[in-house]
Amino acid sequence: MRIELNHIVEFISLLAAIWNYKFLKGTIYEYFVWYIGFILYAELGASYFKYALNHTYNMHIYLWVGIVDISFKSYFLYSFIRSRIFKRIIIVCASVIVCYFLFLFFFFQR
Repeated sequence: MRIELNHIVEFISLLAAIWNYKFLKGTIYEYFVWYIGFILYAELGASYFKYALNHTYNMHIYLWVGIVDISFKSYFLYSFIRSRIFKRIIIVCASVIVCYFLFLFFFFQR
């Protein structure tokens, strides 16, 4: 398995988040530690799937990463926006994108 630059940067950011966890505890930023950990795990898994197992088709991993990514970031943005119109726009856009990713996951063949 090849370790790439984005793996190193994600690992360093995870270490920094764990190091500062006591300051993040009890805030909405506490979930970033788990989010960064999931992203690093998924990236390493996709890299292993590609290089160690010689599979070029790892789109299913990135679709689930995209679903978690859109869900997490839209929730984070939703919690800071005060306008009801923008909150509804966030919900609609995130739902459409997640449905599209699920459609690709279930019905898209290489």
